[in-house]
Amino acid sequence: MDIFNLHIFQSHLLDAITNIDYVHLSHHVLAQTFDDVDILADMEDAWYNFVDTGQCWALVIGLVVGYGFKGLTNY
Repeated sequence: MDIFNLHIFQSHLLDAITNIDYVHLSHHVLAQTFDDVDILADMEDAWYNFVDTGQCWALVIGLVVGYGFKGLTNY
């Protein structure tokens, strides 16, 4: 292959690469691996985070205030 034909081949290859229709490309996930599958430990960590950050008190206060507000606005 001489230099002229090599240049034409590279030009056509570059055109083919840059003209790919990305709409029709799709990626499928065939398999996944999970390192940590201890669901109960994750739920326990989430609960302790819920308590440690004070969100449980915000929930209780919101329920009490909301119930009181409902009582005031209900005829």
